[in-house]
Amino acid sequence: DRDTKEVLRKMVPRVLGIGMNQLLFLVLTVIASTLEAGSVTIFQFAYNVEFFPIGVFGVSYAIAAFPTLSEHFTSNRLEAFREVFASTIRQLLFFLIPVTIVFLLLRAQIVRVVVGAGAFDWTATILAADTLAFFALTFIPQACVYILARAFFATHDTVTPLTAGIVSAILGVISAFLFTKSFGVIGLAMAFGIAETVNAGLLWILLRQKMGSLHESHIMAGLFKLIPAALCSGLIMLFVRSFVVRFIQLDTFMNVLSQVVITGLSGAIVYLGILFFLKSQEFESFFSSMTRRQLKKAES
Repeated sequence: DRDTKEVLRKMVPRVLGIGMNQLLFLVLTVIASTLEAGSVTIFQFAYNVEFFPIGVFGVSYAIAAFPTLSEHFTSNRLEAFREVFASTIRQLLFFLIPVTIVFLLLRAQIVRVVVGAGAFDWTATILAADTLAFFALTFIPQACVYILARAFFATHDTVTPLTAGIVSAILGVISAFLFTKSFGVIGLAMAFGIAETVNAGLLWILLRQKMGSLHESHIMAGLFKLIPAALCSGLIMLFVRSFVVRFIQLDTFMNVLSQVVITGLSGAIVYLGILFFLKSQEFESFFSSMTRRQLKKAES
């Protein structure tokens, strides 16, 4: 059957692509087992924590956008395809830019909230937190990989994401051997981040060649508002964190959670307030979607 053959032809590269990402993680875990005791636990822990925002935002947005991208490409509405892609990336940046800052500033608190205040000693906490920080630096390219891959799938191309994945995985393994000599388990997070950044860069360039444009100017217009707002919120969180730690110690779960909540909320209020003042399109889209959900709940 022709349709069955077509499904199998496109499915095989996709399955191999998924396996390639898991193979990279497996190889990095094996390398971690050759480092000092506890490196495997710290690496896997940091990876599991960092994947939470990737799964919530990157995977979710990619799955949500895929049917629309497929419909536009099938109907030859390429301009609409570009608009949906750019809008999805901008919404992703709206969430992940501040999340990145939160993970960088509150990495130690996040580690202790997840594992419990006393599960890791302070040395292990700092090592896990620093490993998590290097994962956090590449939240955006990691999440973009999922959207870029779905964009290729919408154009009936499953080979290109596989090829980019193979190249980036090889680079990641080479980087891991180089970085672990000086940085230990932290070097594994650095290597993983480099692999994902290269993967996202290759996919972006190749998709742009295929589509002609990805409306980068629209994306940059959003960044001109998102980045200043995120930086201001980060400064506020630094100030609030330095004030809070004087009165709340990192010795119990509730104390650590209180530090995260108080500092994070202060940053969120500043971030959203600045975007409201700047009339950010991403903020307006987020607010309108929240309003529609509340209205639906009220009607039901």
